[in-house]
Amino acid sequence: MHSNKIIKALMRGGIITTLALLLMIISAYAVEAIAMGQKGIMPANPNPDVMYSDSWFIYTMEPGESREDSAMILNATDESASFKIYAVDATTTSDGSFAPLMQDEKRKDVGSWVELPQETIEVPANTEMEVPFKITIPENDVDVGEHIGAIVIQEILEKDVVTGGARISIITRVGVRMYVTIPGEIRKELNITGFRGNLLSRLKYMQEVVPVDRILDLLGLKPAVQYFISFENTGNVHLDLSGKVKIQNIFGRTIKSIEDVNFGIIMPDKPTSNFVNWTDPPVFGRFKATAEVTYGDGEVATATAVIWVIPYRLLILIALIIVIFIIIRLLFQLIVAKEKSKMGIHTVIEGDTIESIAEQYGLRWKYLARVNKLKAPYQIKVGQEILVPKENLWLSFAKSFFSKKKNIIILVAVIVVIGGAIGYYYWNIQHQEDIRVEEAAEADQQRQQDLEVVLGERTAADQERKDDLEIIKEALERYYEAEGQYPVVEGRSKTTDEESVYTELLEKGHLEEVPLDPKHPNYYYGYESAEDGQSFELTSILEDGSDTEGLKIDNFVFYRVSSAEPNEESEE
Repeated sequence: MHSNKIIKALMRGGIITTLALLLMIISAYAVEAIAMGQKGIMPANPNPDVMYSDSWFIYTMEPGESREDSAMILNATDESASFKIYAVDATTTSDGSFAPLMQDEKRKDVGSWVELPQETIEVPANTEMEVPFKITIPENDVDVGEHIGAIVIQEILEKDVVTGGARISIITRVGVRMYVTIPGEIRKELNITGFRGNLLSRLKYMQEVVPVDRILDLLGLKPAVQYFISFENTGNVHLDLSGKVKIQNIFGRTIKSIEDVNFGIIMPDKPTSNFVNWTDPPVFGRFKATAEVTYGDGEVATATAVIWVIPYRLLILIALIIVIFIIIRLLFQLIVAKEKSKMGIHTVIEGDTIESIAEQYGLRWKYLARVNKLKAPYQIKVGQEILVPKENLWLSFAKSFFSKKKNIIILVAVIVVIGGAIGYYYWNIQHQEDIRVEEAAEADQQRQQDLEVVLGERTAADQERKDDLEIIKEALERYYEAEGQYPVVEGRSKTTDEESVYTELLEKGHLEEVPLDPKHPNYYYGYESAEDGQSFELTSILEDGSDTEGLKIDNFVFYRVSSAEPNEESEE
């Protein structure tokens, strides 16, 4: 087959261009992601009546039934490639992503039902090769419902790679999903087993952080909330979960709605969890979040979580300042009582005021009033005795206090204890943060291994989206040449609408067929136009959050194509 045809088949067939798992042979190990390029596997005989059968093997089979099918191995490079080919069971990761198991893991389900005629295959350059296989369902001990697995090809490389001074073996896997449903009572049931919110720093979600942001964060005035939600599939088929999270304030008014959340796939008896970020909550208040999760044939499961957003650090700082102020006032009065015997006495005569007495002795009048516990309006009487400090009371107290070695030892001990407590507090915070970073790194490493095939699948789906938008763009340009303007719409026209711009392009012969998102109808392609019909913008959601061609808005990454400049990042 011509290489261009193969590349198009790769993109349209949902081929999984994957991460590479790099296993360290000398000293420790490292994992490094590499793209497999234009090599892949796809169903050879898709059923047009079965959605997604051009991307996945999808069967409904009775116990004891056998069926023969074929996988298409594609090599669109200029060099021949050798592959291992094998079937494995699959699972879902903790966040609901599909993940085929490794080759050496025991096969108990779909992976053990598939029989391949060969273990390795050589595919010449710019060639597609069909590999037959047979799947047989056991007659006994097979549960009604859905079972998942994958057929995987693993490229055989002749050489190891040296990176960072160490030699590593490259194991590159590419897989295609297999769903097998055993007829019977199909149950689509979901439980939300947990829903809670955690307070975080908003800085981790900010692209630019200035010093004032760090100060506000230190005071707890830059909060963010991360909602964790856990699921349990109590049915017997997989469920695709999507939905939204609505957040209300203490008065019941909705102040935030996080729409179109993709919670992933959940298999029976495989608990999963996911999270939703609220990056701009108010700095104070009680908020109730309601998660509405759609699954099955439109059923909805709900759960609520209440969280208080309170700037604890600022409140603690204010409380600390108040306590220190009170302590200073009490300590001052104690010093006054202790130093009273050393003070002079002024007897008030006719015409004296607290201001004149203070001026007479070279003191501040407010200081003199505080020593004598005088309060506004600071009235004094003839004959009243006013205490007059001969020197600053704090200085006098310090001289007296530090003249005794015992007091110095006690003060040093107190400072050491307080300093040690503060130091331990901050050390413990940093220690816990280091533990979280280490756990996150380990989890990320495990996730990279779990998602070997998944990211490649997302990458291929995103490439199909980009290709589809270019096809639509070309159709729109042909429309413009014929009509003198682009189609004018109010709001956004979607491929999920019954009547849309895309059907108009199809009816007028500018499109051969309406391209649909690989996850239609959960995702769609959007079209918006200027009022005068002289410009347009096409959009789609990308699943690969690291795609540099995408524009990240909240929790989503958007790809844009416009009549002017592709992917022009205009402000929403």
